Amino acid sequence: MTTGRTTLRTCSDVRTIDGVHDVVPAPADLSPAPRRRGPRVVTAAVGVALVVAVVVQRQTVFAAVAELGGLGRGTLLALAGLVVVDRLVRGLMIRRAVGGLTRVEGVVMHDVGAAASYGLPGGGVVGTGLRYHVARTASVDGASFMAGLTAYGIAISAATWLLPLGALGLEALGGDGGLLDGSMMAACVLFLAGSALFWVFVARSDRLLERVVRLGEWLRGVGARRRPSLAEFDVRGGLIALRERLRGCLPKMPILLLGALLMQLIAAGILLVTLYGLGATGNLGILEFARIFFVTRVVGSLAPTPGGVGVIEAGMTAAIASAGVPVAAAAAGVLVFRLATYILPIVSGAACWLVWRQRPIAESATHEVLPA
Repeated sequence: MTTGRTTLRTCSDVRTIDGVHDVVPAPADLSPAPRRRGPRVVTAAVGVALVVAVVVQRQTVFAAVAELGGLGRGTLLALAGLVVVDRLVRGLMIRRAVGGLTRVEGVVMHDVGAAASYGLPGGGVVGTGLRYHVARTASVDGASFMAGLTAYGIAISAATWLLPLGALGLEALGGDGGLLDGSMMAACVLFLAGSALFWVFVARSDRLLERVVRLGEWLRGVGARRRPSLAEFDVRGGLIALRERLRGCLPKMPILLLGALLMQLIAAGILLVTLYGLGATGNLGILEFARIFFVTRVVGSLAPTPGGVGVIEAGMTAAIASAGVPVAAAAAGVLVFRLATYILPIVSGAACWLVWRQRPIAESATHEVLPA
């Protein structure tokens, strides 16, 4: 079975858990499929464009770095607290979604995946593979892992589109909304409604399941010509187990959505605290800041670069500056925000992975875990 660009190669364990037929792939099952040249060319072109943009705007970058010297001790402590809370909340979200993890395992699973996703072009597949390794080490079955990760992604996506909808809606109630804001609100509503209907259909439709099973079995047959071990994979059993786990995640969705909203608000708080610490908020109100921040995050999520790098920095800096904040101060605030939410997760995830690789496999089973 192929998930994204990741191929499930063999099946090492078939068992029944809570009456559900569960197919558990072996730890080495996740292997990236060969990459095409097209995405590499696009990524390289975007990378060159970003380097050129930094060179052209180097005076602004230097001025932003100089502005950071004006941050006081209280601001730095507040930022450190927000960063720590952010990492903990993200780890707890993964722990709640997947189940069967300790607090440490939840943080590690989140951060190693984030490091790959943010640091590598097309790193989402690599990140999923690393997270799967952590899950297997923690004795989490493959279906529960995939269902939990899917539920986590749904919650994050919903929060990303809900918050700009709320900010734009409040502005519209105050009479400040325009045609562009109305169009953005309509896009948010359509995305959220479409996503909800899609996932309800996936969880309930037996006809869709049969079609996916037939497609999976056909792909298994094609793949087995090159890798005979694929013929052993139980496509129907694996998909049934995955759907049952997805249904089991439904009661968790409210708390996952609340956690995702909190994560987004903490990220906004990092930028806002930095701007206040620099004394550079000017006439920028809270509601206008929320609109700028959350709409830019949505646009950045659609960018072809890892983590929206380049798009978020440029868009957020320009939008904040247009609200009356000095360009250097706006760039300094965005720089701190991206260091905390983009660079730090890469460093933290890489460190977590290096430490995790040295950990005995049996050790994770000795901790108290959260029931799925």
